[in-house]
Amino acid sequence: MGVRWLFILFLGLALISSVQAAEFGFNASLAVSHCPNNVTESPEECDDGNSVDGDGCSSLCFLEINCTDIDNDSYAPEGGICGQIDCSPDDTSIYPGAPELCDGADNNCNGLIDEGCNTYQLLEPLSHITSNRTYTRFLVRTTENGDLSLVFKGTTYPLCSSCKEVSVRIKLQQGTNQFRILGKRGSEQFSNLITVYIDSERPRILTTNPLAGFADGSFRVYYTETHLTQTSFRYAYEGESFSERNLTCVPGSRMSCGTSLNLSKDGVLQYYFLISDNVSEVFSPVRKIKVDVEPLTLSIEQPNESLYGKRVPFSIDANKKARITYSIEGKTRTLCSNCEHVSRMITLKEGNYTAVINAMNRNNGEQKKLNVSFSVDATKPIINDDGKEENVTIFWINYSEVHLNAVTFWYLFDRNRTFTAINVSGCESGWEQACAINFTDRGDRITYYFEVSDPYTSTLSRKKMDRLTNFFIQI
Repeated sequence: MGVRWLFILFLGLALISSVQAAEFGFNASLAVSHCPNNVTESPEECDDGNSVDGDGCSSLCFLEINCTDIDNDSYAPEGGICGQIDCSPDDTSIYPGAPELCDGADNNCNGLIDEGCNTYQLLEPLSHITSNRTYTRFLVRTTENGDLSLVFKGTTYPLCSSCKEVSVRIKLQQGTNQFRILGKRGSEQFSNLITVYIDSERPRILTTNPLAGFADGSFRVYYTETHLTQTSFRYAYEGESFSERNLTCVPGSRMSCGTSLNLSKDGVLQYYFLISDNVSEVFSPVRKIKVDVEPLTLSIEQPNESLYGKRVPFSIDANKKARITYSIEGKTRTLCSNCEHVSRMITLKEGNYTAVINAMNRNNGEQKKLNVSFSVDATKPIINDDGKEENVTIFWINYSEVHLNAVTFWYLFDRNRTFTAINVSGCESGWEQACAINFTDRGDRITYYFEVSDPYTSTLSRKKMDRLTNFFIQI
């Protein structure tokens, strides 16, 4: 009995000594924290020497963790104080406890893939089909052999037994159709809803504009399509790559839609339109259109501000082929229908004229006009009479010419073979005018005549003969 009490007393003394040693720091296995002192001591996780929170090490010397929930599924890849670890931080369908989607991934982060999933699944067709035929054929394909059937408009149609692939042909209506594909394999089964959109009427392009000729920058397509999804305009100069412009057009029957281009250079432009619905697309023929954007210029060589005879020269130049006309006194006449240069003689009556010269580019309708003023002297000079004063050497002439150029006296002595011309001075323009030339008698025989001229024509008097003495000429 005494030994037992001695043992109990010994244990009590040992326990008291251990407690006192712990109070006074004598037990090396129990560390003391001095946070913060810039020294990491157990049980500290960190010690940055300050008592500031939010810098990665808290004021109590524990690590501060930033939980990064990238996909907003309430789980972070850091774990720890952030909770369970998100094994796919950028996929919203994958997180701890998520339902398995039987998609070949570990959706619930438990290390297993598609546990508890039905391995008997439909591979084809997809959930949505488009077709341009009311009688639509498609392939039904599954992962395993099983019994397949199709449910359409409340009626179930068996497709095959113990198979994993079968071809199905079904008549559907225009627009949206829905049916189900059913599969059964022992205890496994599936039921997939399939949507089929049928549009058997292809888009129709009726025509495009311009068809040929020259482009003015406007392009248009005429079409019929009630389920229009896209209209695009594609164009390029010859030798260059095509550019595309999508248009906003309205569906319907016999519709039109257009666009405009800022054409900046001459050349040959190729273009076509594309129209599509949910199923089909059609293209218009590629058109080649000439582009003519260089400004038209016009120059007039003749007539100019001068006096002309009754036949007036017209000499006109343009920098490109054009229809060139002239208008006088309200009447328009064509000089050429499609030319760059024209030269013609136009017969006009006597008078003063202002002509309007017009050039029109027949490709784009551009016009250029110039005015020119000139006069026409259509009347030949008139010689009323001429002769020699009796017993003196004065030769005279009476004439009428309002645009007098010159009066010339032509003479020939018997000993000469050619006529000699002398310009008669002092002669003036007008009606019923007269002037003369004075010869001194010499006793020789002379043949003579007068010539009266305007800028474009002349009139000759009748040749006459007379005898002179002491010949010399005084003008």
